[in-house]
Amino acid sequence: MIFPAVFANGLDPAGGPGLIFQTLPVAFATMPGGHLVSVVFFLLLSVAAVTSMVGLIEPLTHWSEERWGFSRHKSALLILGAIATLSIFSVLSYNLLADVRVLGKDLNGLADYVSNQIFLPIGGMLIAIFAGWFVTESISRGEFALSDKAYRVWHVLIRYVAPPAIFIVFVLNLY
Repeated sequence: MIFPAVFANGLDPAGGPGLIFQTLPVAFATMPGGHLVSVVFFLLLSVAAVTSMVGLIEPLTHWSEERWGFSRHKSALLILGAIATLSIFSVLSYNLLADVRVLGKDLNGLADYVSNQIFLPIGGMLIAIFAGWFVTESISRGEFALSDKAYRVWHVLIRYVAPPAIFIVFVLNLY
């Protein structure tokens, strides 16, 4: 929905993460019924953000419950407090900390780079290694509705092709 609206209104599609909040309001203002569409869009975007956040903090909340014996309520407040505190840097990177650069990137650019170019490929490679080498055949076969031949192909790919391919992409992205 974002890019067609941006292109239809002649706006810059290279806006990055701020594209939603910088260019879409302009696009909504020029379309018929844009005020209503913008309210509905940003309301649904907020719902999507909150539900995604719940799904992302649940493993951390459960881990802190088990690790430190916190109640669920205390654990959730601890995790949300840490996220809110760290989010201050993200908010300030658009104004007071806009000139702060680390490795030539602003704070949001650095967070985006580290999460997308480092953590995601490493996580994908570790998942492939875990699924290919540590998950038993009976468990992995039970998770897929594959023929014997298709399962063998998957197993070879997940063991021998995916980890080195992800590693090569990871190394090339660093340069």
